[in-house]
Amino acid sequence: RRTESLLARFPRRVDAPVAWLVAAALLGLGLTRPIVSFSRLGGVSGKTFTVFTGMRNLFDSGHPYLAALIFTFSLVFPLVKLVALAAAWGLPMDRQGREVLLDRLKLLGKWSMLDVFVVAGLLGVVRFGWLTDATPHDGIYYYGASILLAMVLIYVVARMARLGRKAEPARALPLLTRFPLEVPALLLLAAGYELPLMHVEKWVFWKQDFSILAGTANLWRDGHPVLAVFLGLFVILAPTARLIGTLVLRFLPGPAPRHPGLLGLVRILNRWTMVEVFALGMLVVAVKLGGMAKLTLQPGLYCFLGGTALTALLAWPLGRAGRD
Repeated sequence: RRTESLLARFPRRVDAPVAWLVAAALLGLGLTRPIVSFSRLGGVSGKTFTVFTGMRNLFDSGHPYLAALIFTFSLVFPLVKLVALAAAWGLPMDRQGREVLLDRLKLLGKWSMLDVFVVAGLLGVVRFGWLTDATPHDGIYYYGASILLAMVLIYVVARMARLGRKAEPARALPLLTRFPLEVPALLLLAAGYELPLMHVEKWVFWKQDFSILAGTANLWRDGHPVLAVFLGLFVILAPTARLIGTLVLRFLPGPAPRHPGLLGLVRILNRWTMVEVFALGMLVVAVKLGGMAKLTLQPGLYCFLGGTALTALLAWPLGRAGRD
């Protein structure tokens, strides 16, 4: 089998190497710059966290497994992706080996966003009123931009790796059962978006319920439009649109390949749906709040987790239905 590097095949393509360098620089800034700070009682006291100090805080507060989870998703995965992307671009590989590597990287892509969703959850979905003020810092934006740029770069390099190969016919979209599971998934997600996720009490002075929709509106109203748009696109709009698209494909006449436009749109949305990452982020937030306030989980969280589980179940055969 012929082995060659993409660098040798595309010597004039500078966009991918430049994008890689930008993603690496942004990741370095995102890991070392502050991502969020908490000030108490009008700024009298507080703490500022980077990705590293956040992991250390989890470990010191008695959550080593949670710290290991954040370490894996927020540090190991992004570094592995960048190293593997550099290898896929610069090292000689046969076509099949490179495509397998890039397919594995696609699976890692969105899980690196866990830290971004934890910060968005703390800032928007969970708040402490006048007792504690949370402020995002530039590190969270550098970090998020690096992860998104790396995700885009994975798909760009994957398309370049397949240039010149004869196109394969579109394959059918496998459906798990005859029953449209998208319907209960949509209902559960809708309830999870609207209903309160948790009830938080801070001493005897303040108590409030929080939902995802209200939290997204809070982020926008408090002057954090980037985080609000990020949450709205990847956690609310993308999974909802993907479920609706898959449901429509079930009832259209003929197999899914007869509707390549809709099938392609559903697959694109599937790549960028991050509802399961946010669900894990909310569980991290719930654990973090255990030592800061009295926390009571509400029905919205269980609905959201149920909808997330069904969405992930439906996404599994979609991901295996064919390459992008």
